[in-house]
Amino acid sequence: MTKIREGYKETEIGVIPEDWEVSKLSQILQNRSEKYTPNEDEDFLYVALEHIDQESGRLIGIGKSSESTSTKSAFYKKDVLFGKLRPYLRKYWLSDIDGVCSTEILALKPLTHPEFAFYTIQSNKFIEDISNKAFGTKMPRTSWADMKDYKIPLPPLPEQKRIAEILSTTDAHIEKLDKIIEDYKLLKKGMMKKLLTEGIGHTEFKETEIGRIPKEWEVKPLGEIASIFYGKNQKEIEDESGIYKILGTGGVMGKTNSYLWNQPSVLIGRKGTINKPMYIDEPFWTVDTLFYTKINYGYSGKWLYYYLNAIDLAKYNEATGVPSLNSNTLSKIQIAVPTYSQQLEIEYVLSSLDSNINLLNDEKQDFIQLKKSLMEKLLTGKIRVV
Repeated sequence: MTKIREGYKETEIGVIPEDWEVSKLSQILQNRSEKYTPNEDEDFLYVALEHIDQESGRLIGIGKSSESTSTKSAFYKKDVLFGKLRPYLRKYWLSDIDGVCSTEILALKPLTHPEFAFYTIQSNKFIEDISNKAFGTKMPRTSWADMKDYKIPLPPLPEQKRIAEILSTTDAHIEKLDKIIEDYKLLKKGMMKKLLTEGIGHTEFKETEIGRIPKEWEVKPLGEIASIFYGKNQKEIEDESGIYKILGTGGVMGKTNSYLWNQPSVLIGRKGTINKPMYIDEPFWTVDTLFYTKINYGYSGKWLYYYLNAIDLAKYNEATGVPSLNSNTLSKIQIAVPTYSQQLEIEYVLSSLDSNINLLNDEKQDFIQLKKSLMEKLLTGKIRVV
């Protein structure tokens, strides 16, 4: 028999601190039943599922109640909003306003410390439990009936507040990192537009069929810079223990011990996602929905990658259904080409910005993992903060 450490007790949900209680979700949150039917005389702020960011607990948009005639649910400041549809998507938000929301969202009134209640419904165990109970195959939904009896360890109010403070501090740092990352992305976008059309330090320019560019630059079709090749079916070469990536328009699809090309390459979507070129500098295999390129001598593959990301490849779409690109059309796209040394200068500046963005993203992921670890320990009493 496992010895229970001093100050803890065995309960139906596991070992918890002696001064904590086993409670039901309905004892810390109450489902609001107030409905609202839009009318022309009044307009309220409106929150739909698409307005709530996945997993971060933040609002990324907002609408007006007049935008839809459907019945809505009322919510108030400090209510916890929780997405019923596909609960595993983790769409939740602690409101800081009064308003109305989609009926695909539960509006829950906190009966205890609001922030503590908000973090309780973010725990992995809770999300897994209600996701397993969700009904519907294609569009699984949870309900308050399935959630209200979920049992939780409940600390005294002072400890609830302290737990919420710690987790809120972590969330604040994650949000701060997000804002810095967005600032870097905006800077990179502006730098791409400037560097790929004006270069660095040029004072003389000329007009061309694709616009104003530095005098010493040339305009060339993409086909003179790189050869475009079709990917191939991966079924016969797929190997889970392989050392090379199999790539599709959505990213890595598997592994293999064979490769189509082993030099730096720009990958361009042939079908589906056609406007997000990728860059790879290791041996790879691409499937038939993804073109790969062989970069000609005297050109930088990374510079070309940035250039193709800066233009709207979607305008070259040749299909009415699933977006599709043709290699002949791609080869004719006119490119503003700097000298090779200038290509490398442009590549260096933009790659440096990418490196900073990647470092910040890594730090953000570290803090997300830290928050998950803290939640698991703080919300179960494994770590006490009193």
